[in-house]
Formats: sequence, structure tokens, C-alpha cells
Amino acid sequence: DLNTWTREAEAIEGLAERQGVPLVMHPESGLVYAHGGANRQGSPLNETWTYDPATSQWQQLQTNGGPPPARGVHVSVIANNTLYVFGGQTALQPSPQTVRGDTWALDLLTLTWRQIPGAGPSARAASAAVYDQTGDRMVIYGGTAGQQPFRDVWALDLQTETWADVTPADGLLPIRANHTAVRLDRGNLMVVYGGIVDLTDPRSPQIYQDVWVGQLE
Repeated sequence: DLNTWTREAEAIEGLAERQGVPLVMHPESGLVYAHGGANRQGSPLNETWTYDPATSQWQQLQTNGGPPPARGVHVSVIANNTLYVFGGQTALQPSPQTVRGDTWALDLLTLTWRQIPGAGPSARAASAAVYDQTGDRMVIYGGTAGQQPFRDVWALDLQTETWADVTPADGLLPIRANHTAVRLDRGNLMVVYGGIVDLTDPRSPQIYQDVWVGQLE
């Protein structure tokens, strides 16, 4: 019932205030995972936490390997008992000097981080990502490197752990960053809403209110 909201807690012990942190839910355990983010001053974080909706409890995970360099405004998906993280930024504002283009995987059974090697999308923050269950892929669209927003679409094959540029050839997708996306089971669709052209200027007149739907198959 969305007419009833409950504030679970004003502050969580050990969990610092943060922004720019994606939340992703494990489809089997129901746990919500949060990695990274940035504090009030824009300093990036690299902790990994879980939230259990059944008990309303947060827990910091003690991971092995890595961890990935601290970041915020990145994208994450969960698939095959693994948390995947791509991109993000290391300062309050994205710029060519502060955005990242690395890909990391956290095995949720062993809690071990490893970096996925190989070429992929250019460094960026404020992208949108979904897990394509049919193709077993992480699909990202757009993002920005400061005043350089992107319109490209990339897919990470989670079996081969290789990236492929799957941008539509028609060139119709507009550049955008700071947008949102979800995957719909029905039709295996990626639905994208909103976003902005210049993330460094929140007053930019080019703030989108459109919706785009992409066929993932």
C-alpha cells in the first residue's frame, strides 16, 4: 500500500550518510545490496552493505579481494549470485579526471571481489543499467564524463565477461545522464525515463521527461 510509508530509521549505526549509491535486490534472498556512494562533501566510499527487509536490519559485509576503488553515481546489477559494478565518479562533480571505466564483480557466496579485465565502455558516471535475464547480460545506456554525455548502449556478457557495443544504428537515442531504467519481464524490455544533458548544470533546460523502451532480445 503506497499510501502508507514508514521511516525505518533516522540513522543507521556505522552506515554513513551517502548519496549516489545504487540499491539492487537479490532475486532469491530478498536482500538489498548497497555498494559505494559519496558523503556530504562528495568524498567517495567503497563499503558494501545489505538491508534485510524482513528484519529491517543493515549489515556491513566484510569482503575479500579488491575492494574496488571508492566511487559514487555508478551502476550495479545482481545476477548469478554476483554483484556487478561499473563506472562511477570519485568526486562530487563528474569530469574526465574523476570518472571511472572499470568493471568489478563481488561473489555473494564467498564475498570476494575481482576486477573484470578487458575493454568496455569509456569511463563515465550517471549511467542506467538493467540485468537482461534472457541474454544473461548487464546492459547500460548513456552516462557522462562531465560535459561529455553519451548516447551509447553497451552489454556485458556475464558468461564470457566481455563487453559489446550494442548501440542502435539508427542514431535516434538521445544523449543523457542521471536517468533511470528498469527491465520488464513482459517482452524483455528496458524502459528508460528522464535524465539530463549537462550534469554539471542542474538548471540545464535539457532535462528530459520522455520515456524510451528498448527490446533487449
